[in-house]
Amino acid sequence: MTGTRLRGVAAIRAGWARPDEPVLLCADAGGSATRFDVRGLEWSGKPAPGFAGRALWGVANVAAGVAGALADDHVDARQRPDVVVFGPSPDSIAARAALQVRGVPLAWLVLTPHRLAWLRDAPEAESEPGPEKSLLDRVGGFARDVFADRDPYPPAEPVPTADVLPVVEVPRAEISGVGAAERKLPSGAVPRQAHVLRVSFVDGSGVDVVAARAEDLPRLVALASGR
Repeated sequence: MTGTRLRGVAAIRAGWARPDEPVLLCADAGGSATRFDVRGLEWSGKPAPGFAGRALWGVANVAAGVAGALADDHVDARQRPDVVVFGPSPDSIAARAALQVRGVPLAWLVLTPHRLAWLRDAPEAESEPGPEKSLLDRVGGFARDVFADRDPYPPAEPVPTADVLPVVEVPRAEISGVGAAERKLPSGAVPRQAHVLRVSFVDGSGVDVVAARAEDLPRLVALASGR
C-alpha cells in the first residue's frame, strides 16, 4: 500500500461500522471544532468558574439554542464551530459523551441508523528511522516518482485507511429526534446566526451539527434521515 492513509468516512466504514451499517453523517469533532452550550461549562467545555447552580447560557436559552454570553477570550472561540453540544448539565447525555473527546485533535461525530458515536483517530505507529540517504539518493528518488507518475492508490491494491477508536456511543433508543433547527452563537462569533442539524436526546440534551451555509441544511437533514 503506497498511498496516504485515508481518514474520516472511509476509515470509519472500514474500521468501525458494521457491514450493514451505513454512515449517515460524519462531522469533525476534534479540538475547537466542538463547543459547549451547557449549563456549568464554558464555551470551550471547561468548567465555568464560580458555578454554583448558575446557568452559563440559561436553561431556557439552551432549549431554544440561544447563547447570549461572550465566548472564551480566544480568537478561535469566536469562529463558527462544526458541532455545538447543548444540555442542562455536564451530566447530560450529550455533554458527558462529548467531554470524553474534548481536546482530542482528530475526533469524529458519526451518526448511523443504530447509534450516534464519538470516535478518534488512533495514534500513528512510530516507525524505526532508516539509514540516512545522501542528497543524490533523495533527488534521484523524487525524480523517479515524478517521471513514473505513480498513482498513490493503484487499482490492484487495497486503499489504506487510518485506524479509528470508538470513545463513546449513544444507542438509537436514546435519540428522541433529528431535524433542522437554528441557533445563535455567542456574542462576537462570526457569523452569529447558525443553521444546524439537531440531534436531540431523551434527557433534553443534544448536539447541533452546524451547516456551513443555509442552503446546505436540507442536504444534511436528508443524509441524516437516510434519504
